[in-house]
Amino acid sequence: MLREKSSLAEILADARVWKLKDPAGRPTASRPVWSTGRSELDARLPGGGWPAGSLVEVLLETAGLGEVQLFLPALVECQRGADEVPWLVWIAPPHEPYAPALAQRGSNFADCSS
Repeated sequence: MLREKSSLAEILADARVWKLKDPAGRPTASRPVWSTGRSELDARLPGGGWPAGSLVEVLLETAGLGEVQLFLPALVECQRGADEVPWLVWIAPPHEPYAPALAQRGSNFADCSS
């Protein structure tokens, strides 16, 4: 099934696409965020954390350098508000998540399936 092509302007007009500034160069309104658990990083991220309800992609030259640590506080907090965020999905992680370590940091695996 072919999809209709979208222009860049149409994609950027979608409210689900986060933009640091609007087309006139003004800062955009703040959106809900999840803290990284590291105040220094939160201070550098727009809005003060990872944007809620959005896809966040971290690009690294080498995987397995502790990048999951960047997201653990947000993932744990996300699970605590399970009514608001019913699904937590890991798509093709470069390494299998180690459940005991995640549980030690507060992740809940009661409703987990693979």
